[in-house]
Amino acid sequence: MKLEIPGQFGGPECRPFASVAVALRRLLEPVFADVPSPIGKLVLLLRVSGTQRDFGGDGPLSPTLDGNALVCEIELKEQPWAGMDQTGIRRILADYLLRAIDSCVRSQFLPGETLERAERLLAE
Repeated sequence: MKLEIPGQFGGPECRPFASVAVALRRLLEPVFADVPSPIGKLVLLLRVSGTQRDFGGDGPLSPTLDGNALVCEIELKEQPWAGMDQTGIRRILADYLLRAIDSCVRSQFLPGETLERAERLLAE
């Protein structure tokens, strides 16, 4: 299964999320490469609220199947992103990604060991 983490950003202060999301995607790709599933890809869609747009929620929405993709939208409420360093953003984003993966496991789209493997990688 291929992993994608695209994003929508509610302001220029949210841009640091893009590079952190790419790094986390690369870290997590091996976890999903081995998942036996008829689903071709997992899309964890980030919606990061900022000064120009508020996406309205906070946390993962219910996962849905869209053709050959399992899609889980993740909304992040506005915070002072501009003053946050990469480590702080990574910690926040890793938590949201794990919550989304957990939502996919609880919805029986992904096996439980997927979450356990992701947790181990993100804890390092």
